[in-house]
Amino acid sequence: MTRPKEKTAFLHPKAAARKTNTLSGQFSDLLMRAGIRQKSESTGPRDHSGLSFHSLRHSSVTLLKEAGIPLAVVMELIGHESEAMSQNYTKVGDEALEKAAAALPVL
Repeated sequence: MTRPKEKTAFLHPKAAARKTNTLSGQFSDLLMRAGIRQKSESTGPRDHSGLSFHSLRHSSVTLLKEAGIPLAVVMELIGHESEAMSQNYTKVGDEALEKAAAALPVL
C-alpha cells in the first residue's frame, strides 16, 4: 500500500467509508451498561483500553482458527479481504503453544 500524498487522505479509503466507529461506540456502551467496562478517556481513533469491539475481533479470529475453521470462512465472517490481514489479527494462545510443544519429538 502506498501512502497518499495529502496528509488528510485516508490510508485505507474503503475501511474509512465503513461505520466502524459507530459499531465500536455501540459495543463500548453495551459493555459499560453491563458493568463489564468503565468509561474510557480515549482521545484517539482507536480505543486501546482493553475490552473493545476491536479486541473482540482479534479474539474471534484466534478462537475460530484454533477451532479448525477454514481460513476462507474466518475471513468472510470477520470481513478481512487478505490472508495477511487475517494473520495480523491472529494471536497464538497458550493452549495452542502447549499442543505444538507436545507434538515435538522427545530428543
